[in-house]
Order: sequence, then structure tokens, then C-alpha cells
Amino acid sequence: MCGLFGVISKTGRVRVERARQCLEGLEHRGPDGSGEYTQEGVFIGHRRLSILDVTSAGDQPMSDSGVIITVNGEIYNYKELKSELEGKYFFNSGSDSEVVLHGYREWGIEGLLSRLDGMFAFVIWDSTSETVYMARDRVGIKPLYYSLVDSCLVWSSELHPIEIYHELTESDVRAESYVDFLTYRYIPAPYTIYKNVKKLEPASYLKFDLARSSAQITGYWHEPEQSTQTLGGCVDELEYLLKESVSQQMISDVPLGVFLRGGVDSGLISALACKTKGVETFSIAFDNPLYDESSRISSTADFLKCKNHMALIEALEAGELMRSLPSWFSEPFSDMSAVPTYKLCGHAAKKVKVCLSGDGADELFLGYPRFFNKKLLGPRRGGRLSWFSSSSGWGLAGRLSRLIDQRFVLRGVDLHCVLLGGIHPDESRKAAHYLGVSDEYDRFWKYKEIAPLTDYSLRDYKRFEFKSALPEMMLAKVDRVSMRNSLEVRVPYLSNKIVDFSFRVNDEKLSAPGKEKFLLREMASKYLPSNVSLSPKKGFGIPPELRLSEVGDRCSTQFKVLELTGRLDRFGGGVK
Repeated sequence: MCGLFGVISKTGRVRVERARQCLEGLEHRGPDGSGEYTQEGVFIGHRRLSILDVTSAGDQPMSDSGVIITVNGEIYNYKELKSELEGKYFFNSGSDSEVVLHGYREWGIEGLLSRLDGMFAFVIWDSTSETVYMARDRVGIKPLYYSLVDSCLVWSSELHPIEIYHELTESDVRAESYVDFLTYRYIPAPYTIYKNVKKLEPASYLKFDLARSSAQITGYWHEPEQSTQTLGGCVDELEYLLKESVSQQMISDVPLGVFLRGGVDSGLISALACKTKGVETFSIAFDNPLYDESSRISSTADFLKCKNHMALIEALEAGELMRSLPSWFSEPFSDMSAVPTYKLCGHAAKKVKVCLSGDGADELFLGYPRFFNKKLLGPRRGGRLSWFSSSSGWGLAGRLSRLIDQRFVLRGVDLHCVLLGGIHPDESRKAAHYLGVSDEYDRFWKYKEIAPLTDYSLRDYKRFEFKSALPEMMLAKVDRVSMRNSLEVRVPYLSNKIVDFSFRVNDEKLSAPGKEKFLLREMASKYLPSNVSLSPKKGFGIPPELRLSEVGDRCSTQFKVLELTGRLDRFGGGVK
């Protein structure tokens, strides 16, 4: 894992000292070293967390024949790609990043991206053609932000350094992004909280032609067609692919561990990792028995004969961490499981620099019970998704108005319920009005972009999760809190081959009502104790007693909406 920051300007004006300050702001992403490349109008910076080839030979930026690169992430098939390139190119290091450099020179940007299997965000400056390429992995595991204003391209692994470089203020905020946040619980790509700062979307690359000051974004991956397979054949193929993925992602020149929770997803990863190589696992415990999974975690660890390290998160610590959430994400973010995830990452980082995680299994293998709620499926009603109707079962209608019109005491559980499935359109329009957003603003634009039909199938909802909620909430959460602890987290379920497999297989073979993740559980029965392989889905929630008891008090209505998004402190606003 690493931190990227850079500036390229057609005018030649780059504030180099300011750029260096921005790069240093990413030190938590790369505490092992810092490097930069500069020329007139160009600053390319890199903070390094050394995982492969920890010597100085792996330092970045890397350059050869006028091509300069910085890479964040890991390329899991780099050894195979390197073997194809070694006859034509000289390698100075054993790092996977150098494979990206020579792979681009050999195959071009699209040929390179079609071959890479990994989690990555990288930037290439081809000084010969005066072209910048920015690319992100197909799932969106690693983030990349950018702004393009007045022929000046700025990019960063996190939003905050771009805030600093451009000295952004409240006047630069995109008001529609607040409405998006209230709808989705996050701000969907390509937008951010700022008008002129965007996220590069997963499975895409940006080409910036410096001479023309023009930018073009191209997608490079599309889901495969479904194919017919027997259930037994699917289980066997999944087992083979997951073994291969875990084995690939355990390659590391530094200590590696596994996150272990009480369910199937992390249990399977732990089981395969322990069979491949003796590893230690890391877990979190809660005092509240409704949230605690200690007994199942211990059952799995004992069954696998692996050493487990369990940490307890306490109320005072959780409250302090929650106050830090806005600074971790630099824009509205609502998933409070970031708090125990942060604790888990810090706990693991005391012993290892890399951890494997079970993230992504629920999205690929239909593990959420809500996938099978009949109210989710079928046509949109009145121009909006039935998922968000007032009868959706979450009691969302009127919640925001009660928060606005009554004394503002917002408990975490209320925030979670308000944002879990969005809010009623009437309440969304009320919030939009306070924020100066047109009543005509279509808050469902992201869903329509992903599946522009009127009748939605189970597969469409899987696409919604995979293409939006997974990268924008789950993976964004893990990236930020793990990097705050200088820990690399890898996700074996999200390898190229497993993602393709998930979309090829008919959905009824993946999961069924009351038997969520049926296919994964079939495999798990061979590797885990029955009380784990058959256990129902349990989210990584945070007990009510660990949440802040009060977020605000007597506020104007607009500040209440701002406080929901965690932005008041960033713009110097006050509670009124």
C-alpha cells in the first residue's frame, strides 16, 4: 500500500512546496519512505509502505525511457507477467510496480490493464507523448481522486491533500452531494463533496493529453455472460479459485495475518491460509452478547489450530474514534463499523504489515438477506425504486423530518436506520430545499446508470451492490482505516477470476432465500465447524452503548443536515 499525490500543469506553474506538504499528509499510507519526480510543470510524489522488495530498489516514482510511474496496491500475478517481459526489459527490483512500468511500455495501457490481477491505483506520466494515464482496479479496492481545473491535473490517494493544494472552502462544495449522501449513505463516484474534485471509477482509466488539455475516461472491464453449470461443478470451481487466490495474495516479504470473525467469509479465508502457511489471526470482541462473536471465533480458531489475537473495544475508546471519522474520510460517510474496523486494523498492525480479509463475499455470493426481500424486486414505483418506498420495512418516512423538527439528539442506531436504505423522496426534497438543490434533482441517478430498466431483477441488485456500495462504502472504509494504521488489507474474494466466476454462475446456484451464500456455505462445510458454516449472516455492527450518545443540540435545520454529514468542523461551522 502506498500514497500517491501529483500535479501536472500545462502552464508550467506547480506549487512544489505545497505539493510536498500534500504528499507528507499521506505519510500514514506510506511510512517507510518518500519519493518525488519533478520537472517544469510536473510534480509526481509517492509515499511507500514496503511489502514486496523492501530494499531501496523498490522505491518510487520509477522511471525508464521517459515513462514515470507511481503505484498504490499489489499486483498478484506480477511474477507471471514478469516472466513474459524479462527477455525484453531489464528489472532493477523484485517489486510488482516495476512490472507495471515495463508492462505499459510493452503492451500499452489497455493491454496492461487487461492482464493485471490485483488491487491498484496507478499514475503513468509518459513524457514523450506528454500523456498522463490514471487507472483503478476493476472492483475499486484502491482509491484515486483527481481534479482538472484550468489545464492543471491534480491527483491523490485521498481527498484531503487536494483540499489543501487547491485551498478548497465551503463555496467549493457540491450541494447535490449531500442529497446523494442521504440517499446512498455515501457519495457515489464520480462525484465527491466538492464540485471540481472527482473519484476515478472502478474498472476505468483516465487519459489526459497535456498539449490539448483534454481528458477522456474509458472503462476496461465488463461482466461476463452467464453460463450453465452443475451445482457440484460450481462448488469445485469456487474451491479451486479461492485456494489459488489466497495462495497468490499471501505472497509478502513482511509478516502477514488474517482477520477472523465469526462467520463463513473470513473463516474460509483463514482456513485456506492456515493450510497454505502457518498464520496468525486477529479479531475484535464486544461486551454486548448481541454483537459479540467471540465464541464462534474461538471455535473456528480452535478447529483450525491457529493462534488468534482478540482485542476488546470499549465505550470510551469507541466514542473518541467516532469523533475522528470525518478526518479519516474528508467527506460524508455513515458506516459506523469503521470504528471497530479501525480498532481491528490497529490491533493487527502491532504484529503484521499485511492482513487478508473476507470482504466482498456478501456482494458476490448474495449474502445479504435483503437481496431476497420481495419488495426490492420488480418495477420502480412512481419514478423511484421500490427499495426506497415508505413501506420498505425500515420506517424511513418521516425520520429525517423528526430529526429536523425535534430537539436534535441523534443516536448512532438512528443514523444507521435513516441512511441504510435512503430516505423517503418527500424528506429528500425537504433536505434538498434547505441545501439549495432543485426539487427536480434525480437522487436515483446512480442506480439508473447501473441498470437503466424499469423492472429490476436479483442480478440488478447484485450489480448495485458490486458497482456502487462495495467500492464506495465497504472498500473505502477498509482502505481508510487500515491505512490510518499503515496496514495493507488484501481481499481474496475480489480476485479477477472469482469476480468473473460470480457473474458467470446463475444466481440461484449462488444463494437462495433463507440460504444466503448457499454455494459458499457448501464449500465451507469442508473447512469449518458446523456452528460456523451454517450460522446466519451477522453484520459487523457497533453496539449502542459504544456509540456517541449525542451528536448535536439546538441547530438550524441546514446545520442539522450538515452535521449528519460530519462537515461542520471542516468548514468552521458552529452549532446554533
